[in-house]
Amino acid sequence: MKTFIPLTFILAVFAASPSLAQTRTATGAIQIERALTMTSVQPMTFVAAPRNLQGANGVNGSEEAPASAPAIIDITGDPGRIYRIRLPPSIEAQAGKGLIDGFRVWSETAGDVSRTLAGRLNDQGTDRLHITGALTHVSTLAFSDMRAAVPVRVDYE
Repeated sequence: MKTFIPLTFILAVFAASPSLAQTRTATGAIQIERALTMTSVQPMTFVAAPRNLQGANGVNGSEEAPASAPAIIDITGDPGRIYRIRLPPSIEAQAGKGLIDGFRVWSETAGDVSRTLAGRLNDQGTDRLHITGALTHVSTLAFSDMRAAVPVRVDYE
């Protein structure tokens, strides 16, 4: 019985001792990003062009009508961040009147980004995109003035 009491006593001392308790600390960091938002300022607009002798809209008998006014989109987010633009290869014009393709993208911060489809937000965290395209495969019916909403997606790189 003598050995049982000292062993219990030793266990009680070790369990109650705060100096023997293990402590662990953890550190971390959090980076808060502003959401990347887009606001449409104006849609892409095509103005009816007079038909030439071959009956096609456009320049020099082509079946192509360039956009009369670009789609304009404002982007806001974290200053200096790089973003990627995602555009479809083409979209259908109103009521099947043609196909809009050949998109060109110009960024007020980075210039012509048509090839890279990547831009950078300025020091205030803004940029403005100008998107143009060509109306191709125009139906044989004359089209009236037309607007096109271009489905654009923008994500941080």
